[in-house]
Amino acid sequence: MSDGFDATDPQAWPDETVVLRGGIGDAWDLARKIDTDGGGWSVQAHPASEVVALARFVPNNRIRRTTLGRVREVGGYLVNATGPGYHRSLRGLSPIMFDRILGEPELNPVSPSERWPNR
Repeated sequence: MSDGFDATDPQAWPDETVVLRGGIGDAWDLARKIDTDGGGWSVQAHPASEVVALARFVPNNRIRRTTLGRVREVGGYLVNATGPGYHRSLRGLSPIMFDRILGEPELNPVSPSERWPNR
């Protein structure tokens, strides 16, 4: 347990948890990139983690972010997934809804040489 929640259970995480998606994809692009293992999207998320810590595991030059609270507000949820860093699968949303709650694309704050899989 950490700060009153189970850090291994995304359902117990606080609403302010940052959810980070690599790339600049709009709804059309998101529709093409649904995970094959359960109908979600590959994201990086972990409670109390800063954007830089999450972005280390995103190979893309651009990122988009939202919060777990926004994900929940529109009916989505996170599940643990295998992969580097704080990999999760975001599920329960349409590509259009996911696009709507993601912020504008921004530069990945981690230099390419410091990102997975290079580090």
